[in-house]
Amino acid sequence: MRLIGHLNSEKEARAFGDFLYARGIESGVEAERDGRWAVWVHAEDQLSPATQMLAEYRSNPGDSRYREAVTAAA
Repeated sequence: MRLIGHLNSEKEARAFGDFLYARGIESGVEAERDGRWAVWVHAEDQLSPATQMLAEYRSNPGDSRYREAVTAAA
């Protein structure tokens, strides 16, 4: 597993994790001591696309595609 970045809240991290899952990317999120949430990706070959997706998520976390991914992941 490789760290691709951090998000500021559990809600954001879980929503982004669901987004990755809906796109077929295995990931995990975990709390850090500083209050942020680490986002991890399991497969090396998915690091680049997942990192790009995280950058896109950070620029517009309210985009409907992220909310829809939570439903799809469920």
